[in-house]
Amino acid sequence: MSVELTDGKIQLRPWRVDDEEALYEAIMESLAELAPWMSWCHDDYQRESTRTFLASREEAWRNDTEYDFAIMDALTGELLGSLGINQVNRMYRMANLGYWVRTSRTRRGAALRSTLLGARFGFEQQQLERIEIMAAGGNLP
Repeated sequence: MSVELTDGKIQLRPWRVDDEEALYEAIMESLAELAPWMSWCHDDYQRESTRTFLASREEAWRNDTEYDFAIMDALTGELLGSLGINQVNRMYRMANLGYWVRTSRTRRGAALRSTLLGARFGFEQQQLERIEIMAAGGNLP
């Protein structure tokens, strides 16, 4: 997987197994904000869950079922969050797009920039015709 997308400020790249420490730290930092909206994120979240997630990403890409990206600061290389395109339906050429940004980096444009890059990937590289962002009613950010 050699896909890397950037707008000069944000970079999206596929997750790698060596992202374990940075991803786990970002999740722990953001646990209070993520837990109400992400079923996988809870007070008992363990590092093993991070390891399992990262280990499964290459196969998901290979099978064209999910495309998960690390959201990186293109200048510093800091992990900002995660973006995924999932629920891919090839027959109807549609998918869902979801994302989260670590607590210390919210309200700086990372979500907007990464969703634009992710949508472009879906439309141009995956030939999707529809991408939906699903959010719970109370999830204002």
